[in-house]
Amino acid sequence: MIYGFTILGRLAFAGEPQAVRELISETHTLNVPLPYTQIVMNWSSPEGYTVWDGYFVSFDQNNDSNFSFDKHNTVGNPINSNQVKFSCSGDDNSYYFHIAPAKYNFETYEYLFGTTTNMGPYRIDTTPPYNLVANVPEYCSENPINIQLSAEGASNVCVSNIGFGSCQEETWEEVDTINQWNVLPGQGQRMIYITFEDLAGNTANTFCTTTFDSIAPKAHFSVAVNKKGNFFLGTIMFEESVTELNELSISADNAMISNLAKQESAYTPIYTFDIKTSHEGLIVLNLSENEVIDNAGNGNIEQQYSFTTVQSVPTMNEWGVLLLTGFVMIAGVTRTRFLNQRLHF
Repeated sequence: MIYGFTILGRLAFAGEPQAVRELISETHTLNVPLPYTQIVMNWSSPEGYTVWDGYFVSFDQNNDSNFSFDKHNTVGNPINSNQVKFSCSGDDNSYYFHIAPAKYNFETYEYLFGTTTNMGPYRIDTTPPYNLVANVPEYCSENPINIQLSAEGASNVCVSNIGFGSCQEETWEEVDTINQWNVLPGQGQRMIYITFEDLAGNTANTFCTTTFDSIAPKAHFSVAVNKKGNFFLGTIMFEESVTELNELSISADNAMISNLAKQESAYTPIYTFDIKTSHEGLIVLNLSENEVIDNAGNGNIEQQYSFTTVQSVPTMNEWGVLLLTGFVMIAGVTRTRFLNQRLHF
């Protein structure tokens, strides 16, 4: 049996100095990061007959397993309770709990200490993931798309096309394992919702957007009389932003193409060019496929525009000379040869 008694004014023990029993935290688990800001420690009194005045305790980041309370590192009086609460915060910081029973010696006017018990680490993490990164292409034309995800302190991530708060247990994945994602099908802007989570369960949200476009760019042709003679003015307009059109991309049957120019002030790309012909009849303008590319990587479809010219009616000037004024256009038709449209879902 272990008990304590006083000899010559000092506290002595039959056997080893005594330590608290059944020391445990009711809020935290050893070496497991948790987001709770308050840690509660409970213990039972040491065995034996010694009546202790209380306990010296501390909760700090001192990880010295040989730490012991003594008169040099204690101030004030011990607590007279078998439970203590500490408030704390951190970014996965490790804390350690230290406790030793103490009894005041009225002859020496100092506390005598039992065995110090050191327990930890208790990992406190109240900081959510930060420096969130979620990058996707600005435009895309097919699934899956590339996605870049990272966040300081994050271990898991949930990606959703629906919204925040839609993550289920099975939808969480390790951050490093996701590098592609399927957006919802259909034309237009798509929003992607990302929630990062650390080991303690703290979460942080962010989002990114991409524009899904699986339709090939299409050109609109028009032709007008440019001036007297055998010249016409051709125009090609695209419905969306595309790469530069080259003059060699346009060919013509029964005519010559020249002076291709882009109207820089136009909201959508508009090109003008001269069409020269030397005889009447059918003129066919050809735009080959994949000559221009839109932001999503779709190449244009192959198209034709045809119109018919006839010799204009001669006129006579004031001196009686018969003039041939050139050709006039009597019809124009746009035709799509191949609809090279990509639809990927």
